[in-house]
Amino acid sequence: DLAAAALEIDLQDAYSWYVAALARLSLFLQPQAQPRAHAPPRCRTKALQQLLASFQQAERCGLADLADLYYNRAALHVYCQAFDAALRDYARAGELDALLPARQQMDSITALLLQLGGLVGSRAGLKEKQWVRVSGLLAKDAAKAKELLAQGLLAQHPGLRLAGLPDLSPSAPNLSALLPLRPLVALATPLAASSALYLVALEPSGRCVALALVGVPPGAVGLQQLLTVVAPELKDISTFVRGQKVSFPLVRVDVADSMLLVDWVPLAV
Repeated sequence: DLAAAALEIDLQDAYSWYVAALARLSLFLQPQAQPRAHAPPRCRTKALQQLLASFQQAERCGLADLADLYYNRAALHVYCQAFDAALRDYARAGELDALLPARQQMDSITALLLQLGGLVGSRAGLKEKQWVRVSGLLAKDAAKAKELLAQGLLAQHPGLRLAGLPDLSPSAPNLSALLPLRPLVALATPLAASSALYLVALEPSGRCVALALVGVPPGAVGLQQLLTVVAPELKDISTFVRGQKVSFPLVRVDVADSMLLVDWVPLAV
């Protein structure tokens, strides 16, 4: 509140922009501070854009050499699965202050990207018999999804349609999409800034995707359960790490924005 009041007086006050950014950042990175109600995706997106703009204003107005600014903004990028931007900010933070654990965070992001890319590319290491079994389960799930949609499943989300990866856009909200997924493997991530659970899953068109579940309580989902996402956010991850290109599709689910069904039951958070 004090930072907001200061900004009303002087919009060029870099420190007030930074304090305002930190206050808003805590609302996203602290699970207990995340809203329980499902905020409209565009409202949540707007809040994230405003938060990023606060960091940018602080940088522009005089804090371009503050290592903590880049370190904390990198945490926001990790939260959003914007890994390239996170790596850049952690690198800058490390240049400005060698005592910050920026290198450890960069190594953790790199390890995560390599692991996700490898698992997506290898179909999570499943043997053919296992792959056929999971594919069969997902085909039945998709058929049931069509039946449930015809019966008016999730009446509060009119116009829902069954979707696969080719139906999703990485550049626009997929507000009418219903995406069923079968988890194949879960990853443990050492990312201190991440509140996400990372999995690799099979989607209806027969491809593997990385899945980032943001704000999901520990133990809320299992590998034997069907996960169905309303309004999924698709990201095309493509970057170079340790001299090699890593590319894979990632479906981001922030439970403050998107409804997540576990075995057709909405996940309560």
